[in-house]
Amino acid sequence: IFGCGDFQGIKGGIKQLLPRSAVGKTSLVIKTSVSTCTALLKAYGLIMLITFAELLVGLGIMNLAGYKTGSIVTISLVIALIDILPVLGTGTVLIPWGVFEMISGRIVSGAMLLALFAVVETVRNLIEPRLIAGRLKLHPFFSLAGVYIGGKLFGAVGIFIMPLAIMVFRQLLRQKNSAAE
Repeated sequence: IFGCGDFQGIKGGIKQLLPRSAVGKTSLVIKTSVSTCTALLKAYGLIMLITFAELLVGLGIMNLAGYKTGSIVTISLVIALIDILPVLGTGTVLIPWGVFEMISGRIVSGAMLLALFAVVETVRNLIEPRLIAGRLKLHPFFSLAGVYIGGKLFGAVGIFIMPLAIMVFRQLLRQKNSAAE
């Protein structure tokens, strides 16, 4: 509470402790970090919303076709929330559910669930690099590579850390190049 009350004073005190050359870089890193995190959260929120809509439509079609799946809004929301987690995904729910339906003799229902999984995953794999790249104003290759490498190196946190590190590095290079000119 006290920190929030005198944020400017604390910020000024920290700036006085830092060497003059580091103040600009530190400020740039903080601004880039905040804007990158905001952009990533917006991109992943949009991906989650799109996944939710796809699941809602897919499960709704199944209900209209006579294959009752339960509360499609709740199920779609839970699966979309699971999908946003890097280790899990829609396959964690839809594949076992589809296989169970097939084993239970409901072949068409199981096939529809597996087809829904294929559609959701295809759309996500197509839009995720573009959305992240668009929000970060970064080439899709670098954004996808950053998310993938970050996920492999640091797990769930890495999908945010690596694109953030790429953005900070890019901003520092831009600042260095503009100072050299």
